[in-house]
Amino acid sequence: MIFLITLIFATNTFCQTQSSQAQAQPQGQTHPSRIAALSPAIVTTLVDIGLEEKIACAAGPLEDIKLSNSVQSLGMYHKPNIELIIKCKPDLVISTFAGTPPAIHKKLKDLGYNMMLEKPDTLASIKTFILKMSKMFNIKEPSITKEFDNICTDKTSKTALMIVGLNPIFAAGSNSFVSDAIRCAGYKNLLSGGYKRLSIEKIISLNPDFLIIGMNKPESVREYKMLKDVFKDRILVLDPSYILEPSSRILKGIKELKEINHKKE
Repeated sequence: MIFLITLIFATNTFCQTQSSQAQAQPQGQTHPSRIAALSPAIVTTLVDIGLEEKIACAAGPLEDIKLSNSVQSLGMYHKPNIELIIKCKPDLVISTFAGTPPAIHKKLKDLGYNMMLEKPDTLASIKTFILKMSKMFNIKEPSITKEFDNICTDKTSKTALMIVGLNPIFAAGSNSFVSDAIRCAGYKNLLSGGYKRLSIEKIISLNPDFLIIGMNKPESVREYKMLKDVFKDRILVLDPSYILEPSSRILKGIKELKEINHKKE
């Protein structure tokens, strides 16, 4: 989680001057057959749109994603191993600015790799990324992209803070795909701007209806226990891959939050 927060800040500044890019295949050339996927979010999305067999190597963690044993590991998404990428011999590298360091992207571009780079900072941009990958392989618009058009609720009935890290505490502001997701589920984000570090006192003063925490088993973290003492059953814990990854999985997080919102009304 600390790596995630650090890289969110490191890449956010860099991305202000970078444009999304994807090198299209020249006419007459076959589609890529060996993809290097540099994050679990990309792996999940490729699987969801039917391109699992194209994944030759991937950066993790991948424990909860079922993949062929032939898929080579590239290490962790926050620091993929360049030598392993070269050994994998991909004809397409897919990555995002949401986690993988910009220095890795520059190195791979300098080495001449065909790359698809995106900055998915809204729900709409996640959908666009999925569509770009589908188009590159001449896949008809996958049904999962249509879910993005129909999943959002029409109103926000509860206020919330979206906690993306607990030690230290960081929350997602309104200028993020994470905030887009909770708004889509019917929650108004009380925090403006980007990702910010918050004190427990600040969180208490904001007094949201709910604290949404994207973390597995937070019970052992001291800050969680302190927040739990104050907010009690107003804390909602989600699998981080359902809310903090810019992938098709975010639809699951939105659905889960909508169900909870409905039950709380």
